[in-house]
Order: sequence, then C-alpha cells, then structure tokens
Amino acid sequence: MSISFAERNLAGVSVEQVGEATRALHALRPGDPIGVRGPLGNHFKIATGKALLAGGGTGVASLRLLSRELLRAGSSVTFAIGARTRSELLFRNSIESTFSHPPHDVIASTDDGSYGSKGLVTDVLENVVRREVFSSIYTCGPEPMMRKVVEMGFKHNIPVQASLERIMKCGIGICGSCCLGPFLVCKDGPVFSSDQLREVREFGLMKRDHSGRLVRF
Repeated sequence: MSISFAERNLAGVSVEQVGEATRALHALRPGDPIGVRGPLGNHFKIATGKALLAGGGTGVASLRLLSRELLRAGSSVTFAIGARTRSELLFRNSIESTFSHPPHDVIASTDDGSYGSKGLVTDVLENVVRREVFSSIYTCGPEPMMRKVVEMGFKHNIPVQASLERIMKCGIGICGSCCLGPFLVCKDGPVFSSDQLREVREFGLMKRDHSGRLVRF
C-alpha cells in the first residue's frame, strides 16, 4: 500500500489486495473508520533538474505522488511505467495527461506487449539514460527490477533513490523482521540511496519470509 495522492487536507492510499489486512481494507465502505499511525521512516528527497522515475507494478503509486512534488520543485520528469499487462498500468491516464509533453516524457512497457514496449521497464531504460542526461533517478517496484535500476545508475554515474518493501511487524525498528543487511527498512528506509544499497549483497536477490529466513525472490 502507498500514499498516491495528497492535496490540501485529503490523501489517497492505494491498496493491493494480497492478504487478510488488505482484504479487510477493500471491504470498507465510505464513512467506515480506520486507524492511522505515523509518520514512520523516511521519504524521497526532492532533487531539482532532470529526473527519471522508474516504476514497476504497484510501485507506480508512490512515484505518482513524488512526481507532483518534482513538478512543484521545477524539475523536468521522464516517467517510465511498467506492468505485466495493460490493465495493471496504474494511473496510466493521469500520468500520461500530465507528463506526455515537453519537457516531460512518459515511457510505458508491458511484459506481454499489450501497451507500450514489450518487455520489462528496465529493458527500455538503458537506451534512455544513454541518450539523455539525468540528475537523479527514483525507483519503486519489484526489488530485482530496482537492483537493475541501481546498477544502471552506477554505470552512468546517476544517483538513485529506491523505495523498498519488506515484511514489517512492529514498524519502529524493534522486531528486526525487515532487516536488509545492516539496515532496518521500517526505520532507516523505506527509501535508500544507491550508495547505501551498494553495500547490501542481498538487495534484489533475497528477502526474508515471515519466519525471518532469507529466501530468493
């Protein structure tokens, strides 16, 4: 789940139905009460200049809110969005209506080729960063995808900020269920710089299950 909209006194949270808690949220009706705890952890740091946003699957939701803040800061935005199929490209119409004109750009890709380029979003990004100069890259999505984005940033000397997801039980850095190398995603993250992730061997390769064991993606 991610905050995907915030304006004045309203906020929108996008929730994918994957388990017991998210099923309960999907069953709520207008006017039903919920509890909110936070803010916890950190956030994307806004950098001016030319920004590349790389979102995969549900990771597009958090980048949508970030993209609005980058616009307010005067940045130009190239927004790359990817999903398995056309129907899973979140906020596609909103993103294209905002960023599909100079100096901004939208790049879409789907695994099955039903919209945009066929393949992973990282498949098309290499050509983009080779022909254009970016001052920063922001990414959110499947961790193996983000690992490729971070590696791309190192290759082209572009700083990357990546928003990670881990199993979080306490959310305040006590239980250790979300540990990633020397970091706790709930407390030190969820946003990490490419310099931080460079020293984490399991990033994009392994994660922890509910028992705390390291398992492969």
